[in-house]
Formats: sequence, structure tokens, C-alpha cells
Amino acid sequence: MEQVAEVPKTDEGPAEKVRRAAGGEEEAREALYRWAFPSLHRYLFNRTQRDPDLTADLCADVFVIAFRDLAKLTDPNAFWPWLLTIAQRRLADHQRQCCRQRKVVGALVAAGGGEERSASDPGDDLVVADTRSRVQQAFSTLAPDHQEVLKLCVVEGLTHAQAAERLGRSDKAVESLAARAREALRKELCKLEPAFDPGL
Repeated sequence: MEQVAEVPKTDEGPAEKVRRAAGGEEEAREALYRWAFPSLHRYLFNRTQRDPDLTADLCADVFVIAFRDLAKLTDPNAFWPWLLTIAQRRLADHQRQCCRQRKVVGALVAAGGGEERSASDPGDDLVVADTRSRVQQAFSTLAPDHQEVLKLCVVEGLTHAQAAERLGRSDKAVESLAARAREALRKELCKLEPAFDPGL
């Protein structure tokens, strides 16, 4: 059953603090943070497979966004549901990013022959899983433009010309970017395992 987000307990509502915080008062912002953090942390912790590091990162993101956009909140009494909406959107963004990254890793592993092993060997699943883990780790270290071009050219299977149109660059620029991205990924993989051959 889906857990309902717990409303923070307090002797007084946050409305006055929200108004002061929106006016730039740092003390009011700190008070809002202390008021909302425990409930927000529990909410996200229960939705991130109880990952403390990810929960901390998401909480930080939510408060940065909330305090940045606080002046847009028209009803100060609605601070908690508004904060919860930001958390839900940030969590959804993270989940979509993870899904895209898993697709990239799967395609890169397949491109390297990681999924072409005989199913008769019971150790094959472990080999592929280990390969996926290494590719995932290496891919996450790449520059954003390198990640993007690999997504387009490897996952979506676009030609350099098609990727160039999507990225708003010339064919030659994308061809060069893709080559640099593959080389960067290869180097990162070799750092993790010098004898590892990604097949890129």
C-alpha cells in the first residue's frame, strides 16, 4: 500500500516563516528547513530503496529548488504539499535518468559482445552483470555531451548525420564527438580493469 506522506508536526503553521523566507530572511529559511526536513527525508528514504546517500542528495535538491522558487508560492499555508510536489518531480526525474542510463549500459554491453555468450555456461550471467556494472560506473563519469552522443548513436542507433540534426551540430562535429566519447569511455573502463575489452 502506498504510504501517505507525513505532514510535519508543529505548534504553528509555516505561513509566516514562508512569507519571511520569501523576503530573503535566512533565519526563516533555516526554520522552514528544520520544520520540513524530517518528514521529507522519511518520504524520500522510503522511495529510494532506503539509500541514505541518494536520499540526502534528493533532499538537498528539493530545498534548493524550493528556496529558489519560494516567491512563486501563492499560498504560504500550502508550503508542505508544494514541497512534496517538488520532491515527487525530482524523484521522477532521477528515476527517468536511471532508466535512460540502464538502456545505455545495456546497449554498450551488447555492442561489446557482453550478451552474446552461450547461455549454457552458468557463469555467463555473472560475467554480464559484472560487465554492466563496470560500464555503468564508467559511463556515469563521462561529460554530459559524451553521454548524450553515445545515447543517440549507440542506444537509438542514429547515424552521425541524424545525431547531428538532433544536437544542432555538423556531421563532422558529431563524428568527432562520438569518437572522443567512445575513447573516453574506453579509458574509464580500462581504469576499472586494465585487461577489460569493451569492444567499442
